[in-house]
Amino acid sequence: MALADRANAHKKSIGLQVNYQIIEDSDQSVDGQLNLIDCVKKDVPVNLGQPDKAADLRLVRLGALRRQICARERLMCRDRAY
Repeated sequence: MALADRANAHKKSIGLQVNYQIIEDSDQSVDGQLNLIDCVKKDVPVNLGQPDKAADLRLVRLGALRRQICARERLMCRDRAY
């Protein structure tokens, strides 16, 4: 499913009325507009409302990565001399 199809499926499922543009690079972004970049080139199935164990695992990994980044930033800030 292409990015536009995924975005439209999500918009329809929650009744959202919003316009967006699909861009290739952040340099193409427009302020005040929803800009989407397709960072996953392979086909990713979207089954709204259905449990997805692979997605759950990705969220756990993402949460762990975020915690690591926050911990590292706190450590860097504490070690800086201001």
